[in-house]
Amino acid sequence: MKSKLILFVFLCCIGSNLQAQDTSTYYCNSYALKTVKDSAAFLRKAFFANGHWNVLDYYLDGHIKCSGAYNGKNEKNGHFVYYYENGNKFREGNYYKDFRIGNWMMWYDNTATKSNENYSRDTALIDKMAQDGIASVKLFSVDIAMYFSEVKGIFKDTSSWYYPNGNIADREVWTEKLSALYFWKEDGKKITIFPKIDDENWRHYIEVGPEFKGDLEKLLKANDIKYSRNDAIFDPITNVHFDVHTNGEVDNITYFPNPRSKKIDSATFDKYKQLVLSTKGMWKVGSLHNLPTDFNTGFGATGSIGYFTGWIVRGHVASYNY
Repeated sequence: MKSKLILFVFLCCIGSNLQAQDTSTYYCNSYALKTVKDSAAFLRKAFFANGHWNVLDYYLDGHIKCSGAYNGKNEKNGHFVYYYENGNKFREGNYYKDFRIGNWMMWYDNTATKSNENYSRDTALIDKMAQDGIASVKLFSVDIAMYFSEVKGIFKDTSSWYYPNGNIADREVWTEKLSALYFWKEDGKKITIFPKIDDENWRHYIEVGPEFKGDLEKLLKANDIKYSRNDAIFDPITNVHFDVHTNGEVDNITYFPNPRSKKIDSATFDKYKQLVLSTKGMWKVGSLHNLPTDFNTGFGATGSIGYFTGWIVRGHVASYNY
């Protein structure tokens, strides 16, 4: 009932500016690509109006997942609202050409506040970055923005993140760079203070990828997989990806072949899959803004030989589910 009410309000808000529109309905995988129902992550309903594709995404059980609009370049533009499967809001704010702008709020699934974030509304700067690339904006390349994986936005002023119990976890002050960073433990004790940060490694304080705690050599032998950094780097590689969750679970194991290489055969992929599944409980959870966070990570492999490079767990190669 709640999802139907949201759909009705969404359509009424824009209906006065539209003529009757045909709605496309199709299933999407976790990467928002069209697929069949059996491999779908959600259902999308979309119609074109006022130069944008207006979309309503639904969980497979029928609950609303997201509402928003994309421009002709498939960039998020305008107001977006994301929901948990229980109907509560997950995240809400505005986009400009895929960049978060203005105030963004995020909540835990019980409606407690998870973050209150503030992003620059400087659309001229965003346009320049879109046209000339990030490196063309001198300050941006190092210290005035957060640019993690598919989440883009230039932080401005003060942003805060909170534990599920309501206590603050992280507070960041942004001017033309990160000027102050404060961390707290879940019990309210302040544990780290970085006022007036001058170190360019500030990003490593904020984003910490998951760490593998097990015996890698023993694990490889048990799964009949060889380790060779050189072979997997210099041969055409296949990237095996998987999620490391805050509860210690690992899943969503997939691979992306290098266009120059042959696809992994099913027997080889099964080896990699078993390797990943056997790492349950062997990971130190990653964190973002001092909060435990689900990460997508992986390793490079030759595929045809069965070599792999090792876990990719730190820096800019691990992406988070944010």
